[in-house]
Amino acid sequence: DPAFGAGLAAKLLEAVYSRGLADTDIDEMLRIRSRMEAEIAMETQRRYNIKAGRGGINDIEFLVQAVQLKWGGVKKGLRTPRTQKALLRVFREGLMGKGDFVFLKKAYGFLRFLELRQRIAHDRPEGDLIKGSAELAALGRRVGYSGDDPGEALLSEYTKHAEKIRELYLKTLDG
Repeated sequence: DPAFGAGLAAKLLEAVYSRGLADTDIDEMLRIRSRMEAEIAMETQRRYNIKAGRGGINDIEFLVQAVQLKWGGVKKGLRTPRTQKALLRVFREGLMGKGDFVFLKKAYGFLRFLELRQRIAHDRPEGDLIKGSAELAALGRRVGYSGDDPGEALLSEYTKHAEKIRELYLKTLDG
């Protein structure tokens, strides 16, 4: 019954957004992200993970979701499951500065592009970037880097993005 389903979905949204975001919720989000990094990303000084790693796609998603949970009870326009749409709405609601919004929008697109190009080339979802590997060099060339070491150029840009993403993630969740 579509009417029953719509009513149930509306009640679920109210339950999710009605209480805001407590400090214990933020602590739990930070704990979950930390565990994802340790158990899924398993990053090292040579291995980075586009999705689950420090400063990766998941940091942007958690950042946006934290703002949605904190403010979604009073700002119903924030309620969307789509990260890019939610990011725009967070900015439009004045909950994020223009510089942070522009950076996160571009960074999210960059990371998703890398993830997709890597998945297409290798038919696997890991999203790992391994420093010095032939696979990283090939990915660097595929996404437009050139020169002596396209993989290192790509990795350099990736790490700059990841560091700034992590900074904004922590600022948002701790702030």
